[in-house]
Amino acid sequence: DMPAEVTFESACETQIPFGKKHRGETLGTLVRTKSGRSYLRYLLDWDDLYEELRANIEFLMAAYAAEKDAAGPSKKRKR
Repeated sequence: DMPAEVTFESACETQIPFGKKHRGETLGTLVRTKSGRSYLRYLLDWDDLYEELRANIEFLMAAYAAEKDAAGPSKKRKR
């Protein structure tokens, strides 16, 4: 079965259905933080990750990367 068409809204609302730390959190919440994106990249390495969840994660990670590229270089202060 092919996953349903992914939209930004549906991807953001998708919840992590397993685990101890992130169960029930939405992908939209996780993609907003560095640690959340790290966890999503970790999930993408799983061979047996649910295809619909994989499609939603890939969609949001690509959207985040495109938004970051469009924003230009980061203006973080050097310490």
